[in-house]
Amino acid sequence: MKKYIKPIPVFLIVSAVAALYVSLRYDIPRSSTMTGATDSTIAAVSAGELDRPPGEIPLPDQDGIRELFYNPAKNAICLIRQSGKRLQLSVLGVDDAWVSSTEWTVPAKAGLSHFVYGTDGKLYACLTDAGKKKTGQKLVRLRKNGTISEVPLTDLEKAPETTRDAAIKKKGTSTPQTITDIKFSGTALAITYQNNAVKFYNVEEGQALGASTLRGEPHQSIFYKYHYLTSHAKKSTALRLRDYDIRTGILEHTMIPAAPDCTDRDFYLSSYKENIWLLSADGLYAGSFADSCFRRILSLEETGLPEMKSLQLFQAARDHVIYISYAGDDGTLHLIRTDASGDIPSSHAGNQTAVKNELDFSPSV
Repeated sequence: MKKYIKPIPVFLIVSAVAALYVSLRYDIPRSSTMTGATDSTIAAVSAGELDRPPGEIPLPDQDGIRELFYNPAKNAICLIRQSGKRLQLSVLGVDDAWVSSTEWTVPAKAGLSHFVYGTDGKLYACLTDAGKKKTGQKLVRLRKNGTISEVPLTDLEKAPETTRDAAIKKKGTSTPQTITDIKFSGTALAITYQNNAVKFYNVEEGQALGASTLRGEPHQSIFYKYHYLTSHAKKSTALRLRDYDIRTGILEHTMIPAAPDCTDRDFYLSSYKENIWLLSADGLYAGSFADSCFRRILSLEETGLPEMKSLQLFQAARDHVIYISYAGDDGTLHLIRTDASGDIPSSHAGNQTAVKNELDFSPSV
């Protein structure tokens, strides 16, 4: 008498194949620093759907968290944690689990800050080296193999001099201008200094390019396609966003967002593709590089922010998602995700581009 072998349910076979595919295709670490991966998560990855609900995102143990930043190539929020001289990259993965990735060792008497992904998908930072004679700064690339290499840039430490700097220098009280921000656009790079002066570089050639007389607050400026969008506000006038062509220094476009609480300069700018996002005490506004029309999308309360305060991160991402990070009154760091897709002006709504979700969390070499 032949034994009857009970067939394996089809859904179990499909789940197993999907799990194996995801593990191999996306190189998910088996050490399971990615906690909370469920069958529904695997199915979502296989289908290319990683929708995450608005709200607060749990952060890992906050000891040693240095910076939060965005990887546009992977559409992922990243954080750098430091313990002694060791740096570790972690990336927000599926089910809002943090995936540990590459580690680096910081050189002796040096520090790293202003982490940013270039348009080329590589991770960069500013290295400050407290040498024997003087403190120097340089742009470095943090490679996937755990090494750190310098990106040569001519006269990086010579910040453009403003009128105020010239007056201070004349009195003999000037101090070196440190780097406060790094922005990428293609092969071009915008370096902002302590005096808010901005210098532009061609990263591949290592040479300065374009106008060197522009100024901008790091969180109130956008660098895109050889254009630098920066703010201009006075107490007696409404906020204006001025769009300069960095190759000529010519002002090409002026926008007036009409956000009533922006005259005190307490606001933040971010962009994703052709969309511009502005956050002020009055709420979240959406605009576009192509026109001067801004519309309020959400009130401040609807963004999830308890009140307008100094932010660690204000980042626009794919599908009209906004990431905001701030420190609470007790110093605890918070990260929230906001869905800003509602009631977007029609000229901007068509800019959503379907991009395949990736789970390769390591920086490119």
